[in-house]
Amino acid sequence: MQNWFTSGFPTLRVEWQTMENPDLRMSMGMTSNQNCILVSRIAPASPEFHVLKPYDVIHNFDGIAIPNDGTVLFTHGERIGFSHLVSQKYTGDNVTVKVLRDSKIIEVDIKLATRKQLILVNIKAPSYYIVGFVFTAVSLPFLNGHTILSITYL
Repeated sequence: MQNWFTSGFPTLRVEWQTMENPDLRMSMGMTSNQNCILVSRIAPASPEFHVLKPYDVIHNFDGIAIPNDGTVLFTHGERIGFSHLVSQKYTGDNVTVKVLRDSKIIEVDIKLATRKQLILVNIKAPSYYIVGFVFTAVSLPFLNGHTILSITYL
């Protein structure tokens, strides 16, 4: 049931990689007929952080099998990234995800949430104050070292 008081689209805040390489699948303890994707990172502030772990292998998302290339059937034989399945849900929906962890297939339940930004993602020109120190807003470009610094001498 949709919660009408929430807004935005839900996201699954995980980074994943395809499992098309047979050696990678074998190293994760999979059989040749199993299909899935590998979880490489989970966002720490997300609901998924408490139920998924790095190196979990996702086999199934809410009843739909996930192939090794991470795509699912879209329309008329076309395929699309499995994150499309998440976009078809509502914020607050619970989904069941089957994962391979420690050579066992388990089911985990995840409550989907919208992405909450803890810091600014895109800032064009940072505003700053100089009072012996420089104060500026924290942003992803700033943290990644891609800020434009201009110093004016008086």
